Amino acid sequence: MHKIFENRFGLVLSLVLINLAPLTSAWAQKTGAASGTAQQVIVTNTAAQPIPMVGLITEADAPGRKPLQTAILNVSVSAANAGSGGYGYKAVATVPANQRLVIEHVSGGCGYVNGYFALESKNAGSVTGFEYLSGEISTKLVSMPVKYYANPGDEVGIFVSNVNLQAGYCGVTVTGYYINLP
Repeated sequence: MHKIFENRFGLVLSLVLINLAPLTSAWAQKTGAASGTAQQVIVTNTAAQPIPMVGLITEADAPGRKPLQTAILNVSVSAANAGSGGYGYKAVATVPANQRLVIEHVSGGCGYVNGYFALESKNAGSVTGFEYLSGEISTKLVSMPVKYYANPGDEVGIFVSNVNLQAGYCGVTVTGYYINLP
């Protein structure tokens, strides 16, 4: 069975190549490719016949987007004590009914913090989403692209843990947008 397939495939491939050979040389002669000379192509459009722009999406195409951009959010982070880590939390926003929040960027820096840094969503006191962010924020200023979604009713905030024996702080900004849900 395998041999029959190979023979038929080889026959079909040969027929296709034989039929394409004259087309290739005709194309080369017509375009000047055979002689190695390039042919200039001129495209002109008028205001009545503009170049079609297919697939471009602009902010005007997404009227349901409402931007979110915070000022610097100051997060106080408590010190670790008696083997228990400290932490800090600062709410960013509560997502309105019939909307979703999409966070696309977080930037900032921390001082005197050693732990982890995350976006967190809560609804009725229960964590509904959690996204770890770069730990570099504890030692330098960082700018992080993210893609984080929060649903209607969720409170979204910045969560910072700390294992240092002294309290610390973070200054963070968040940008994104709300979209309407059907």
